[in-house]
Amino acid sequence: MFTLPDLVIESVIRDGFANLKARPEIIDSLFADLTKPYANRKYGSAEVEKIKTFFTTGSGKEISIAHSFHLKEATLPCVSIQLGSDSEDQRLANLEDYQGFDEEPLVEESDLAQYVKVLAFIPSSYDPITGKVNVPDSFNLASVYTGFIYEDGSENEFIIKSGISNDLGNKFFFIAPDRVVNIAQAGVLKSFLNADVVEIRGTHSNVSILIGIHTKDALTTKYLYTIIKFFLLSRKKDLINRCFIVSSISGSDFTRDMRYEGDTVFNRFLTVTGKVSESWRSDEVDLIDSVAVDIDVADCD
Repeated sequence: MFTLPDLVIESVIRDGFANLKARPEIIDSLFADLTKPYANRKYGSAEVEKIKTFFTTGSGKEISIAHSFHLKEATLPCVSIQLGSDSEDQRLANLEDYQGFDEEPLVEESDLAQYVKVLAFIPSSYDPITGKVNVPDSFNLASVYTGFIYEDGSENEFIIKSGISNDLGNKFFFIAPDRVVNIAQAGVLKSFLNADVVEIRGTHSNVSILIGIHTKDALTTKYLYTIIKFFLLSRKKDLINRCFIVSSISGSDFTRDMRYEGDTVFNRFLTVTGKVSESWRSDEVDLIDSVAVDIDVADCD
């Protein structure tokens, strides 16, 4: 599994906007400083209500999210998301990227069938005192080992104990004594394996995501910047659950985008850094140890 950090960041921002619209009172606490004495004269509660209308109500402007810095006027106001860097963390690297093993339960009948060693045999007898199960000479016990499972005619399962004989005229195995065993009908001997074991390889990477805030108004850019910052800080648990861990953020200065001649676009940027992990099954990779080269010589005539 590979984590797409750009999409993780996008999902957290979209979740944040959805929560903001469901609970617009968050704006009151988020911009409470605007009602304090030093800012109340110019901004105050009226500005807070203006922000609330802009970002949370149905009449407010929809904030678009783009995965590029090449914006068009129609997309403003906009949040852009772009990968800044992605580098493997050498401090966490393992030899051959080995991370361990994983068990995958076998559910297909064809997969389970490969572990059935002997089919449709009827034991000669069962001794409830010793737990000895006698087997006819026509059945081969060479591939049956301690720990395998004997399933009787009633589909009751018994673990095979030590003491297995495949000698002609004296074939037997042992299960627990004093059990009710149906030997009148055919049973099977099968392996205790019910899962495939696969080798897992993986790496850890340090990534940085550059988030751009783009609007046509200086104050709106600052407000949207604060809201995005709030989403990323307050939803770190969501980032962790989506495999983006140890995240931290840093902001940039406030700039006007001079690429838009005859128009005004203001930008602010947040850089989110963190770690992601990638993992894959070794059996999903077909290694190539040779290449056949077929050379055609062009006819220049």
